[in-house]
Parts: sequence; structure tokens; C-alpha cells
Amino acid sequence: MIPSLSIRHFIRNATDYFVLELGEMIPKVRADSIRLEQVVLNLVRITDPFFTTRREAGGTGLGLSISKRIIKNPGGTIFFNSRVGKGTTVTVNLPEG
Repeated sequence: MIPSLSIRHFIRNATDYFVLELGEMIPKVRADSIRLEQVVLNLVRITDPFFTTRREAGGTGLGLSISKRIIKNPGGTIFFNSRVGKGTTVTVNLPEG
């Protein structure tokens, strides 16, 4: 998944450092690309609990919970590895399909 222009703009404005690493020869996966972009947006603000850019629209800051459900729905997994002062690595695995 290559982030759309609008999501790249949001990422650039939301964080100082963001890397998307994709392995070689990535197979197609069973997932909704719009929902996957939502996961990426939710992960960019991982360090701000209950942060929401949509409070007036009813945002609750529960993006990570929603992201987990989006990834698990097609049988995927999501893992977090955080190091204080170094950042957080998020690994998302989705089944081929």
C-alpha cells in the first residue's frame, strides 16, 4: 500500500519521522485500502492517548482499538515495539489473498 497524497500530507505535518518499509515481492492481501489508510493515520498519533483531530465530529481517541479490529478482521496481526527516546515500530501482517 502506497499512502495517498492526502495521507502523506497529514503524516508530514503530524510527525518528524515516519518510515513505511515494505518487503520485496509483496503479495496482494485481503483488506480494504481505505481502512488501511485509517490504520496508518491512527498510528501516527500513537504517542498521544485520547488525541483526536475530530473531537467536534465525535472522535474519541480510540483509533488504536479500531485499528486492531481493522487488521484482525481479515485475519491479520498488529504488533508494537516501543523504546523510550527512540520511537515505536509497528508491524502489521495481513494474510495473502
